[in-house]
Amino acid sequence: MTFLSFRKIGVVDVAPAVPSPGATGAKPPGTAKTTASNLLAHIPGEASGFYLLWVGALTEPTLVELGILFVISVALLVVVRMLAKASALLIVSSLVAFAIWMFVVDNGLFKVWFQLPIQEMLLLAIAAAYSTLITLLANAGILK
Repeated sequence: MTFLSFRKIGVVDVAPAVPSPGATGAKPPGTAKTTASNLLAHIPGEASGFYLLWVGALTEPTLVELGILFVISVALLVVVRMLAKASALLIVSSLVAFAIWMFVVDNGLFKVWFQLPIQEMLLLAIAAAYSTLITLLANAGILK
C-alpha cells in the first residue's frame, strides 16, 4: 500500500463481496477477515508505515521526536479513516489500537515514555485481546 492510498481499511475484507446468484446483496459466509492475528490490521498502513519509516530513519530518537512522529501518525490515521467515511466508533477503535501498538512496538512512544515493568508477553496478550474484541464487534455489525 502506498502513502497516497485512501481505500478503506478496517476489520472487514476490502475486496468487494460477490453475492451468490439470486441473493439480495448478502455476503457469502466467510468473506469477513478477522484482525485477531494482527493488531496492525486495524491501523491504516499510512499511519503505522509513516511512524516506522521515520523512527527507523532517526538514530536514537528522543522522546520529543517520537512525540512529533506520533502526532503526525495520528493525524494521518484520522484523515485516512475520514476519507474512507468510517464511523466515529471505527475511528476511535483505530486510535485505541494505535495507542496499544505504541506500547508494543519497540520504538513506540508510550513504550519508551512510560517504560512500564510489564513483560512483553502481557503486552502482546493485551494486543491480541483487543484485536479479538474488535473482530467480535465487526462480525456483529457494530463496527463499520
